[in-house]
Amino acid sequence: MGHRFNRSCQCAFTLIELLVVISIIALLVGILLPALGAARRSAQDIKCLSNERQILIGFFGYVSNSDGVLPIGISAYAVPPGDETNWALLISDYIQQTGVKYDDQDKVSEAFLCPTVDKGEFAQDGWLHYGGSHPILANRREGIVADAKWGKPLQLDSQGRQTELILAADATIVPQSGTCLALISNTDGGRVANTNDTRYLKPGDPTNEQAPTFLPNEDTMTSRGEFRFRHGGDANTNIAYMDGHAGNLNQQTLVRRNIYPDKP
Repeated sequence: MGHRFNRSCQCAFTLIELLVVISIIALLVGILLPALGAARRSAQDIKCLSNERQILIGFFGYVSNSDGVLPIGISAYAVPPGDETNWALLISDYIQQTGVKYDDQDKVSEAFLCPTVDKGEFAQDGWLHYGGSHPILANRREGIVADAKWGKPLQLDSQGRQTELILAADATIVPQSGTCLALISNTDGGRVANTNDTRYLKPGDPTNEQAPTFLPNEDTMTSRGEFRFRHGGDANTNIAYMDGHAGNLNQQTLVRRNIYPDKP
């Protein structure tokens, strides 16, 4: 009778044991969370590149049905009126095969939405996260429509450096609208928006191999119409190239020869 077995005492954890278990759990969480976060970001990067490959399918579908001509980048304040459009609208049918345009908020194509953009803050269905590369895609706007070469889209086969020329890429989001501008046209201090020969690559110019001047890498009004380096820890921008492949560049490896076409 003096050696009764106390079952409840044997099954209980001491305070020290509980603290050890809690510490081990906290350590495991600390190890696993960064790895899970990195895996999630990697998956988003892959999905974004997949989107841009879908966009390229749209580009080439359009080109094959338009006598080899690239889509207009943007036609705003159109002459004649009613001619307003942009590259994303023009290629939408070739991506979805349904006639639904990218700005249909009920039936949006995920191909136009970068998965890294905070949808709670910026994105809504139908809005655009990828900008067309200007001046490769023409800008037909009020004030420069008189420039026939500037307003006229490029012929795809007029460009011999298709492996390095950018058709579309991640673009800065304008917070007030939750979308990007249709064209990336403010790179190099707006140089690409000029209406003279500075919009073409200068043969033999050593600055062709240098990075252009970029606006701040942020989604603000002051940085609108610019490449957005939102992948790889805000280091890389994902790119759809003219030859049909997708990849990425950073602010050092994206150089002027990637954005300026050869003079036809």
